[in-house]
Amino acid sequence: MQTENSVPMDDHAAEVEALSRRYPGWSIWFGLSTRRWWALPPRSQDIGDFIEAETPQRLIARIEAHPVPSPAAPRPAPPRPAPPQPAPHGREPARFSHLPDPNPPTAHHAGAAAWPGRPGR
Repeated sequence: MQTENSVPMDDHAAEVEALSRRYPGWSIWFGLSTRRWWALPPRSQDIGDFIEAETPQRLIARIEAHPVPSPAAPRPAPPRPAPPQPAPHGREPARFSHLPDPNPPTAHHAGAAAWPGRPGR
């Protein structure tokens, strides 16, 4: 689709192809709705955001200004959480800690046989 002030799609495709060859691993495109150029760096150079520009030349300048990390040792994996420890009263830890405990431990718990008016066993 071409409007009076737009560049034909073939022109954008050729520029996208040239930019993609120049920056292998980068995802580069022209947004037809935004009318802007966009780039997403490769995962190894992730900056957590897109790069955006009004023209291909400005996109090139912003890509060139993007710092390239050194090929140092890979980042260590984040530490794994410690496995749950058993509760001091011997029960498994609650899997649904946001729910009230249906059998809370109480210091004043008395068996049914000890209630007043009930015969002892």
